[in-house]
Amino acid sequence: MGTRHFNSFPYSICMHQPTNDPQNESGSSVERSPIASADSVELIDQDSVVATPVEPSPKDFRLIDPRFIPAERLSSLILLIVTTLGSIVVYLAMMFSDADQIFMVLAAVGLTLLCLSLLWNTIFWPQIEYRHIQWRLSEVGLEIRRGVFWKKEIAIPWARAQHADVSQGPLQRMFEIGSLTIHTAGTKNSSVTIDGLAHEQAVALRDEIIRQRKESDVV
Repeated sequence: MGTRHFNSFPYSICMHQPTNDPQNESGSSVERSPIASADSVELIDQDSVVATPVEPSPKDFRLIDPRFIPAERLSSLILLIVTTLGSIVVYLAMMFSDADQIFMVLAAVGLTLLCLSLLWNTIFWPQIEYRHIQWRLSEVGLEIRRGVFWKKEIAIPWARAQHADVSQGPLQRMFEIGSLTIHTAGTKNSSVTIDGLAHEQAVALRDEIIRQRKESDVV
């Protein structure tokens, strides 16, 4: 049987009859494969293989914590309840004061539209806003993107960052998120705030900003 060559191997693999005779039945010699000996084969210890984590690209922006959505919904729900109760009280007061019918109809329509807009804001808006708040740390500084209809990009160089604060409101403490405020040098955008960060992440970012600021002062 003829020799079969595989280009993907550095040597030829030969098909031969399993016999001790160096010649096959047809009398032709069998080509032996130059297979390396077991001593020359380097074995890889699987336990010694360490998986190297893939660092995210500096071009990748990160979203805020998803717990921002239920926190904003709860805040909007409280505002909706207060506004609805206030609208009912105002409408009843107008009714008992014998207000003009046309004015009462307009007031009823306006208050209803206000409550419906707050209801939409409670259900849908937090999810939309969440997808449009992004941030990243780069070699230059902190970059922030936000805005649904009007996009806004803010870049805070390390040299301009004066100090940073982490704050939590009652609802933010309930959902374990916080706000990071960076105070910068200059009159425009003297302070920039990122809402909806996980509290531990906000603290870590604050410490990183302080560290980078100290290093830039040394340089």
